[in-house]
Amino acid sequence: VAPIALGWMFSWGLVANLLGLAVFLALLPTVDRLAQKPTPRAALLAIGGAALLYLAHYAMMIVFAGAALWLTVCHPLKLRASLLRVSPFVASFAIAVGHAKYQEQFKSPVVGSIGTIWVSVPAKLLQVPSIVLPTYD
Repeated sequence: VAPIALGWMFSWGLVANLLGLAVFLALLPTVDRLAQKPTPRAALLAIGGAALLYLAHYAMMIVFAGAALWLTVCHPLKLRASLLRVSPFVASFAIAVGHAKYQEQFKSPVVGSIGTIWVSVPAKLLQVPSIVLPTYD
């Protein structure tokens, strides 16, 4: 299935998704090593990984942040070690908030006046079939 999925993504021009996925998979050992042995050097490497993922593909940075948070929760909570483990999540969150605030200046007045609409999870699940197999009726 993986070659088909990758080929499909590439043929649709989703090269940034492929790049983000490759960088994410390459950086997972970094955040895992940080979780196993939390040192300042390992934390800086993982934070650098979050910044690299931001440049490769924004969504993969969010997944990376989730992995870092999950690995933090899965280990015993000791203050210094937990702070080091959660640092990639905090860095990713800071990058995401900074990016959102920075892009506000580029919104036109009309786009800025449109509110954000949050769709419920059940409504999203009902949309999956038409997203996977779009129809035009």
